[in-house]
Amino acid sequence: MMKRIFDFIADIKLTFYLLMAVAAVMFAGSIYTGAYPDIFKTINGPAIQDWFLNDGIHNMSRTWWLPFLFMVFSLLWINLAACTVKRISVLWPRRKNLQRKQFVLFLVPSYVHLLFLVILAAHFMTFTLSEQRTIPVDEGTSVKLADGIELRVQEIHHEYFPAESIYKYRIKQSTVMFDYIENGRNTSCRAGFVDPAYIDGSYILIDMRKKNTTGVTAAKIDQAGGGAKAPHAENPVIEKPQMYIVVTRDPGLLILVVCFIQIIIAMGWYYSQVNRTDEVKG
Repeated sequence: MMKRIFDFIADIKLTFYLLMAVAAVMFAGSIYTGAYPDIFKTINGPAIQDWFLNDGIHNMSRTWWLPFLFMVFSLLWINLAACTVKRISVLWPRRKNLQRKQFVLFLVPSYVHLLFLVILAAHFMTFTLSEQRTIPVDEGTSVKLADGIELRVQEIHHEYFPAESIYKYRIKQSTVMFDYIENGRNTSCRAGFVDPAYIDGSYILIDMRKKNTTGVTAAKIDQAGGGAKAPHAENPVIEKPQMYIVVTRDPGLLILVVCFIQIIIAMGWYYSQVNRTDEVKG
């Protein structure tokens, strides 16, 4: 009886149906998130279970697909784990009858499956344990992180496109310089666009949004060496945007990156060996 249940769970046909179910639920999710953006606009901040219990559960007619998605992915994880165990259990007794290199070659697909299982688990960690906070900042702003860590913004610097550019007076790059304070010890850090800082397990990124506030003139940009050669006679007003720091803690990210790199290396070696074997036979 147990063997029949295990064979059913490890059936490759079940894998196909579960993948189809995942695709269907994700397609439904894309429809609902696109049709009701106001409901899902805060989903990226807290852990998914916190968001669902606070917001999603009150809109079950539009968020029903989320628990289904986790359920289907859980069933897929169990199915893939059973498939991997079944394949290894068949392959392992043959190790003494095969050359070591050949045995390792046969083992690579199962190793990739194991890495994929870890990737799915890391995604689960990302959804359930990650946090993201978006905090408006200005020079002199202090931000409290976990464990008594404080970020104190010292300077915000904008680099502008030059006047000769078609993007003249638009921001080319922004950098936030801040002190990272822990246990009374100060460490200078910086974060820019596509250039995050990493502090105590959290990624510090920056974001900006335009605001209707007093701007800075192009003449001031010239004096600050911002890269724009402004016509002083006109002195156009450059809007100064509201800056934000985005504090993201994602315990699954490093696991995802490491496993993905291992999959690329393993599959690259596997196919190079298979092609070499085919050439020898040919």
